[in-house]
Amino acid sequence: MNKIADTFGFQIDPGAYKIIELLFYGILIVIALYIIVRLLVGTKASSFFSKKSRQLAPLNIQEEHIEGVDLDQFILDALARNNYRLAVRYMYLKVLKELSFRNLISWHFDKTNGDYYEEIEDPQLKDNFKKVSYLYDHVWYGEFDLDAGGFANAQLDFDRFTKNMKHAG
Repeated sequence: MNKIADTFGFQIDPGAYKIIELLFYGILIVIALYIIVRLLVGTKASSFFSKKSRQLAPLNIQEEHIEGVDLDQFILDALARNNYRLAVRYMYLKVLKELSFRNLISWHFDKTNGDYYEEIEDPQLKDNFKKVSYLYDHVWYGEFDLDAGGFANAQLDFDRFTKNMKHAG
């Protein structure tokens, strides 16, 4: 402590010196941990703590015409792999496909759920669409993992929407 005072020309309070010493050692420990993690992971250490990317849907909506896609088969394939989240995505696309087929919306790959909501004229159908859109957004964009029970509940909501849509259009 006297060496610091002699070097810089001022006295450091022993309490402040202890805090500085603890900060210095804390920083050294963090740097050492970063280096160890980086060596173990083999890439940027921050990737060790980040979410792993998930397999995206094999269906590229931007390149596909939704009318020509067999979404029922995509749903069955996702369910066979217990990928309930992906199955919900395909069920939502099936809803959009059916709405477009019935001329209740004009489907385009770059429209938002809000755009489709505004196009639907029937108030009850509009309200039901809002519910399935919320469910889809929560599961797909919120990366919410579903189990079989959660999927069964979601499927009931989609089935209810489909039934109401058939009565509306």
